[in-house]
Amino acid sequence: MCQLFIKTICEMEQDVNLKKDVLLDYTFVVDASGSMSTEVPEILEELNGQLKELKLKYLETKRPCRVTIAKFDTRYEVLRDQIPVEDVELISEEEYFARGMTALYDAMGLAINRADARVDFQVKRGTAEALVVVFTDGRENSSVEFSGSDIENLLKDYQERDGWEIALIGTDLDVIRDFGKRKMQRDKMRHYEQNEKREAMYSLGLSVSEYYTAKDRSLNLNKKEQWLREKRRREERDRLKK
Repeated sequence: MCQLFIKTICEMEQDVNLKKDVLLDYTFVVDASGSMSTEVPEILEELNGQLKELKLKYLETKRPCRVTIAKFDTRYEVLRDQIPVEDVELISEEEYFARGMTALYDAMGLAINRADARVDFQVKRGTAEALVVVFTDGRENSSVEFSGSDIENLLKDYQERDGWEIALIGTDLDVIRDFGKRKMQRDKMRHYEQNEKREAMYSLGLSVSEYYTAKDRSLNLNKKEQWLREKRRREERDRLKK
């Protein structure tokens, strides 16, 4: 058992060393449609918490990471564009607010295509990895640039490429079913209930952090146990404040 543990630690250290100079191009696209209006404060808190965590991990690893943050409703709007993680500013209430409908296919399609344009040549050379994550609380209802079949074709292509990770976090089960029909890999989709958005965002941040630092060799969205520990920690902190 001890030898197995030592072997695992050594393999993790090798992964970290191999990726030390490999750029992570990270795109996070967050739903800003009208149905998100009551959750804006907690989404902002967890999103900025994720950015803070990545900044800390950068100080530890010095692995290059470039961050793009976009929001979508009826439109797709980039809030941070290819910013080195150590320089990226937190998102403000003036930037992230809820309105409009849910152009989910456009959000996924634009995020993948734009990541391809800026980094795929590096991914093919092995000097970069591309990570695209979309978070939504509702189904597609207003896309104009991409259809469901367009998204299916993109997923079939990019999910097979080395160095690419594409994920979907949804708080509507119909979204997960829809993208499952479009051949999205099951382990790259995660469903939460509508009242679990904070858990969803926290868990995603942990998944991205551990992928960035090569603790996880591929993006692992199963962080339930870690969230339960964090939830207990927050509850205890709040209790002590009273």
